[in-house]
Amino acid sequence: MRCFIAIDLPEKAKKELISVQKQIKSKNPDIKAVFVKPKVLHINLKFLGETDDAQAKKIKNALKKLKFEPFKIKLSQAGVFTPQFIRVLWVDVSPKEQLVRLQQDIDSMLEKEGFKQERRFEAHITLARIKFVKDKFEFVKNIEKIKVKPIEFEIKNFSLKKSTLTPEGPIYEDVIKF
Repeated sequence: MRCFIAIDLPEKAKKELISVQKQIKSKNPDIKAVFVKPKVLHINLKFLGETDDAQAKKIKNALKKLKFEPFKIKLSQAGVFTPQFIRVLWVDVSPKEQLVRLQQDIDSMLEKEGFKQERRFEAHITLARIKFVKDKFEFVKNIEKIKVKPIEFEIKNFSLKKSTLTPEGPIYEDVIKF
């Protein structure tokens, strides 16, 4: 099964992210993009790829031992990773320190189980995968003008998720919540 570790978002955050997606679509009608469906919006902590049952059991056992104090983050600003080569449109979260620490703890525990550590973790919520932008400069300028409401929410848990790819988009299922 194809797996990853993620944090689910509360409905109030999803509603704001849907509003941001709509603003982006209206201000940039010429972009070609696949927007993430509201029900699958999340913060990805680690992509694991194809995982067999034995590996999944090791992951579950390792992550059950991970303890962390709940913490709060909020939605921040919309952006892209590389303005010259736009592929992912995202919304940032802040503060990042505790989220980064959680991701690093997950990475360390799973490295002991044979998974490679992430090269670079960027805390974000993917809103769309961009296929084509006619005017990249104008697109980035429009994204920077979008005001994201700083919806705050608490991180109390994370999940090991199974991802099934379909022509209509991915279907995510919780394997286990931690």
